[in-house]
Amino acid sequence: MKKFLNFLAAVITVIAPIAAHAESLEVASEKLYTGTSVAKGTTVEYVKYTVTATDLQTPVYVYMTGSQGRMFGLNVEQIPVGSSTTDVIVSYTPTAVGKHTGRINFESSNAELNCGYAINGVCIDPANPPTITIDASSLVPFACKAGERQQQSIKVITTGLPDYGALKVDGKSPGNFLISNTMLMKDGTATITITFTPKVNGTYNESITASALEATPVTINITGTAGDGGDDPEAKEGDELPLVTDNALVQYSTSFDGVARNKPLAVEGWKNLAMTGTRAWWGYGFEVETANPEVTETDYCAKVTCYDSKVPAGAAKECSMLLVSPALNFKDAVSKEVTFRLMGQFLTNDDSYLMEVCYIDMADGALYIQPIEMQIPCTADESGTWYPYVLDFTGQEVADTFFIGFRFTAPRGIDCSATYYIDDFTWGKGDAPVAKGDVNGDGAVDVADVNACINVVLGLDDASRYNGRSDINGDGANDVADVNAIINLVLGL
Repeated sequence: MKKFLNFLAAVITVIAPIAAHAESLEVASEKLYTGTSVAKGTTVEYVKYTVTATDLQTPVYVYMTGSQGRMFGLNVEQIPVGSSTTDVIVSYTPTAVGKHTGRINFESSNAELNCGYAINGVCIDPANPPTITIDASSLVPFACKAGERQQQSIKVITTGLPDYGALKVDGKSPGNFLISNTMLMKDGTATITITFTPKVNGTYNESITASALEATPVTINITGTAGDGGDDPEAKEGDELPLVTDNALVQYSTSFDGVARNKPLAVEGWKNLAMTGTRAWWGYGFEVETANPEVTETDYCAKVTCYDSKVPAGAAKECSMLLVSPALNFKDAVSKEVTFRLMGQFLTNDDSYLMEVCYIDMADGALYIQPIEMQIPCTADESGTWYPYVLDFTGQEVADTFFIGFRFTAPRGIDCSATYYIDDFTWGKGDAPVAKGDVNGDGAVDVADVNACINVVLGLDDASRYNGRSDINGDGANDVADVNAIINLVLGL
């Protein structure tokens, strides 16, 4: 019997079940970095994962994946065998502006323990912070008949955005204003068409907001009026002839300070004339940076444009606007120089528009206008650059009292864009630098200067007319050496 009992005990020992080993892994997260973005090139401890492991039979490996996983770092690469509590710190070191996504993975040979978590970060460049600017300077209040529509454009400029921005109509007047695009690029300028589509008569107020990650939202307000009687005939802007020749000036300067933006220009002594059509020159002001980045100043100027949102595509109307200086005293002025700055914007490579600088006088009581031969920016590549000009009338056949005019001729409509600005006009100051080789003093060194120099050398013209500028090499003589020198300057040799 005893022998039997020993056998039975042995059998029981063999078949007794072995208790299963209970591996477990618990992960809790805590955000360490409380900011909304991280500066490019810096490192921050971003998030902490507290990993509690129980009776691990094999290590748990910790690693990052994702298209921007390289932006994130780890302080540990594995959770050891056994039981432990480990703090896994994820650091964020963004090397490029943007929105970055990575994934932290915990991987074990026991698939039931595997887990992973997404991590999102935003990076900006403090040297080029996310900025949104809306240029709505050309907008005027919308107005059209009920049931019709009117379009105008704004420009939205974005720089340094970490992700795409958004543009939306805020909905104060639902359905009456539409925009052509609702997404903004991270860097660039977008032309946005605003369409006013009123169904019934009334006055409508709306706002449009541009926003993006880490950028200060920008909102503009717009208004529209709908009626069934159509637009009133447009009143003619500006002044009327004749020009006033009294009190001609031996010296004069203006920077157009304080003119009203996008309103008909009104400056004492100047005549602002709508020669064809009803549109005249307007005032304008550019915001310019100062030494203090939080402070801007306004650079005022005169502006002329052929863009008109009220004239639909294909129905442009011819216009001509003439801005005339005060009367200038040529006879008694010591210096005979006119100086100014001129810039074109939204220029196209066609000949549909013409900007001219003109000599004007009153010949026998009649208005005499003569365009001056000079280079005026007129192509897309020349847009956006201020060009300085010096016109020296020394030795020219000029009336005792004369005027300088700026004449712009073009079709006017919504599909026209050319715009010009004039600033810093002076007469008789005599302190303007003249570029070497600019014999005729028109602000450019070109073939006209070569011809002027040749005429002096051949005795067909008097060197005094050019106030010594025909002596290109400065040797005190006007000869073939000067002709060769001016040709080299024109050719860029």
